[in-house]
Amino acid sequence: MNSSSSRHVSAGLFIRFLLDRPRALGVGLMLAVCPILILGMLSWLITSMDGKGPDFDSILKTGSPVTATVVDVKPVTRITIENRNPVRITYSYQNNGVSIMDAVQTMAEAGYALKPGQAVTALASGSDSILPDFPPVLFPRWAIAVIGGIFAMMGLPFLAFTWAGAAAKGRLYRRGDLINGTVDSFSSAYCVPFTATRIQVAFTGITEEGRAVKGSTVVVADESWRGKKRGSAVRVLVDPLLPERACVVEDAVMGRCLGGKAKG
Repeated sequence: MNSSSSRHVSAGLFIRFLLDRPRALGVGLMLAVCPILILGMLSWLITSMDGKGPDFDSILKTGSPVTATVVDVKPVTRITIENRNPVRITYSYQNNGVSIMDAVQTMAEAGYALKPGQAVTALASGSDSILPDFPPVLFPRWAIAVIGGIFAMMGLPFLAFTWAGAAAKGRLYRRGDLINGTVDSFSSAYCVPFTATRIQVAFTGITEEGRAVKGSTVVVADESWRGKKRGSAVRVLVDPLLPERACVVEDAVMGRCLGGKAKG
C-alpha cells in the first residue's frame, strides 16, 4: 500500500467531488436559492408599501397636525391580504409654504371611502408625514424568516447528502491506502449541465490481505478512461479505518493531490 502522507485535496477538487451527486446538489441549491428569491420579492413588497411603518409611531407622537387634501385613491392590486387589496392614498399638504406630496398604503375601512379633493388630517415631522387615521399596511417580518427557513430546511438534507459524499471522497484521496483493482462495469452517470461528462465505474479492489473490496465511483470521463473495459486494471483507494469505503482512482485528481502538496 502507498502512503497518503504526501496527498492534499484542494478546494477546487472538493467542488469537483460535489458535482458527483448532481441531482441532490441541484435540488438542494434550488431549495436554498428559493428563500433568497422570496426574501428579495418580499423586501420589494415591503418597500412598495410606502416605507412609513418604522416611523409611524414616532411621527404619531411628535408630528404637527396639518390639513391635507386627498389627490388620488387607488387599490393596490399586486398585494392581497385576506382576500382584500390595500388602497394607496396620495395626498398633499403645505409645509412652510411648500406643497408636499406624500402617499400611504392602508387597509383602514375609512380609506376605501375617501374621494379626491377630500380634506384629511395629517401629521408632519420635517419632510415626512403620516395620516394618523390611516395606518400603513406592514408585512410581518417574522413571516419572511419563517418562509425562508422552511425552504432552507427542505434543501438542507440534499446539501448534507452531497457534502457527505464529497467529504468522504476527499478523505479517501487524503488518507486512503492505494491498492490494485479491476473494472467490473461502466454505466452512464447524470451530469450537471455544462460540466464534464461523468460515468459510473463499478470496481473490485484486492487488499494486501487478499480481501475483495467492491464499490462504484462517479468519475470524469477523460482520456485516461479511453479504451478501458471490464477487467481493466485500475487503482483503488481504501479507507484504512473503514475498509468498506473505497473509490476508484482518477489519474487527474491524484496528480493534482500530489502536485498540490508538493507546491505547499
